[in-house]
Amino acid sequence: MTEFIGNILIPSNLIIIFFVVGILLLITRKRKRPAMIMFALSAVIYFIFGTGIIALWLLGTLEHRYKPLASIEGLREFKTIVILAGHAEKRSGLPLSSEVNFASAYRLIEGLRIIHQLPDTKILISGRDEVPGIMKDLLVSMGLPSQRIIIDNQSSNTHESAVNVRQILDQDDLILVTSAGHMPRAMETFRKAGMNPVPAPTNYMSVKERRFIHYLPSPNHLVYADLAVHEYLGMAWYRIAGRM
Repeated sequence: MTEFIGNILIPSNLIIIFFVVGILLLITRKRKRPAMIMFALSAVIYFIFGTGIIALWLLGTLEHRYKPLASIEGLREFKTIVILAGHAEKRSGLPLSSEVNFASAYRLIEGLRIIHQLPDTKILISGRDEVPGIMKDLLVSMGLPSQRIIIDNQSSNTHESAVNVRQILDQDDLILVTSAGHMPRAMETFRKAGMNPVPAPTNYMSVKERRFIHYLPSPNHLVYADLAVHEYLGMAWYRIAGRM
């Protein structure tokens, strides 16, 4: 239920809902004024959340809470790099690199970058179903020995990842890799579970545009706003539920 409500409140979904309601009002009831109100609401949401300044600010306030992991100084005693899985799906006839989405790919690259500097560490990929296994296969194909990779495929969300990782590991210190916009919720959730994560954010999307025209409303900016609103709603629910 909470996931359903959260999906409704995503800006792009609100735009579709108001637009469809407007169409239905015109077709079924011939009510032009209420339909125009629905169309106007749809347009207003698009122009607010599709504008670069708003979308980049919303996502940027999440992404820049933690700095990138520029140095491994002081981390040589750490034994585990935890990568939170994004999306992945088996696709016959395509290379492994095409089976993961961009979020998963960025996270794998960051994990691989760090583990090459920490030869005594292992990677733990936490997610659900086949996703961690696909991500592991991609790491192995890039030269990382399979014995250095642990998978948790029983975690459907950030909270379950924190709980399951806590049970799998025999230490509290870990390096946590996830998308920069997701890092604030992930950090607080892992701390709530009793661990001491060091953030290694990646997949930054709220970069400054160089030309004013790039700040005008666009579907790309709406994607950024969707991601940000999804995270803010997730953080609000986690706080209510005592998960962070």
